[in-house]
Amino acid sequence: MEETSTLQIHPSTIIETDDIGENTTIGPFSHIEKNVHIGRNCFIGEGCHIQEGVHISDGTHLENGVYIWRGVY
Repeated sequence: MEETSTLQIHPSTIIETDDIGENTTIGPFSHIEKNVHIGRNCFIGEGCHIQEGVHISDGTHLENGVYIWRGVY
């Protein structure tokens, strides 16, 4: 059986990167800036903001309203 990949992004979310891993969910009203890496199997909650250049590792779970500044890897 072949495994399928899913990516769930709420329509109100602003996405400026194309580097998002499979099986990741991004909640409503979030903003993901350019040059951000989001790993596989991640959950980004409602209203999160991730600034340019941030690296989110596989399996990360961010609760609602999290803001991550540049320089976090």
